[in-house]
Amino acid sequence: MDEILDLDDYLASVRSCRAQEAKQLRFLDKLAAADEADGDGEFTHLEVAALSGVSERFARNRIELARTLVARLPRTLEALEEGRIDEYRARRMAQGTDVLSDENAGQVEETLIPQIDQWNPRQLNDRLRRAVHRADPAAAAARAEVQRAARHVRHDALDDGAGLLQIQGDGERTHLAYQRLQTIARDIKTAGDDRTLDQITADVALDCLAGKEFEQAKVQVWLTLPATTALGVDEAPAHLAGYGLLPAQRALTLAAQQDATWHRVLTDPTTGQAVDVGRRTYRPPAALRDHLRVRFPTCIAPGCRRPAYRCDLDHGVPFPAGATDQDNVRPLCRRHHRTKTLGAARIEGATWITKRGYRFPYQPEQIAEPVKARSCEPATPRPATRTGRSA
Repeated sequence: MDEILDLDDYLASVRSCRAQEAKQLRFLDKLAAADEADGDGEFTHLEVAALSGVSERFARNRIELARTLVARLPRTLEALEEGRIDEYRARRMAQGTDVLSDENAGQVEETLIPQIDQWNPRQLNDRLRRAVHRADPAAAAARAEVQRAARHVRHDALDDGAGLLQIQGDGERTHLAYQRLQTIARDIKTAGDDRTLDQITADVALDCLAGKEFEQAKVQVWLTLPATTALGVDEAPAHLAGYGLLPAQRALTLAAQQDATWHRVLTDPTTGQAVDVGRRTYRPPAALRDHLRVRFPTCIAPGCRRPAYRCDLDHGVPFPAGATDQDNVRPLCRRHHRTKTLGAARIEGATWITKRGYRFPYQPEQIAEPVKARSCEPATPRPATRTGRSA
């Protein structure tokens, strides 16, 4: 097809659908309020479910979302009406702030709403958890313990002889377990196995649970632990690449493992984003890899969650015309690397540009808490000395 279609009409349609979702939520809020006034509030979802052909649980959850957005998160509902966000993001805002007071929930909303449409769901979740922790650390810690207590294993029989095994546990443990499975599977695949990587990973997981032993796999994960937490000054949360926010005590346990290697990471004090990583013990190529994987924790393609240490380091301007340096090299997963190589997208700096010209600037993850702005007035500069430097 020679014609390159403009996606603006599609985007307008998406925003229109989101506005209709917001309209439905406002109606559900009014409906529930009217039924409550009549003493029939507990039955509203039954009528909604019957009329709209959805389950009673779905109807009840949507009514609860409507009531929360109208009462506690009005700017989130406005963002949905404007088409800036979808209902999933609105629901995540409601769920993420449900442990907070109305006042604290409003503060979190005020912090996140201006940029909420620039983040993919994973980035929103990470920023939301951080904002909730800042607003009320005790409430955030209590919810983390509730989640930890809910760890379980479930098995479901699927059609055609298949089954589904799910494990919910501590985030850092499930993350490490998954990385080990992936590492073993990649080693097997590299050795010439003709199964897909997903098939090998599934087989390895079941083999491990059945008692089969594999060679010790060296697993690499990136944990950013604030110096204040490491020194016991406070309990600021850590950041586990590929997972997100991690409570301080569990991060300290992970960092205390004997095979842990420490690096100094410099972050921007106003944004909490990485700008440099210690490199004294590495040759330049390794130092560059570390630097890029800290500054860009994931594939830079829009919405991609692949951790940088599982990505290729791609030259924005192909080598040898493009330099192998921090300004030209970026992490791309294999799928998005192929997309760029075949000309379906290109990169300028840290911006992903589609073939139709739509631009998606990379949004770096916040791996540390920003330094709070000082309330005092800045000091008056002293007169310059004879050498021309400020005293």
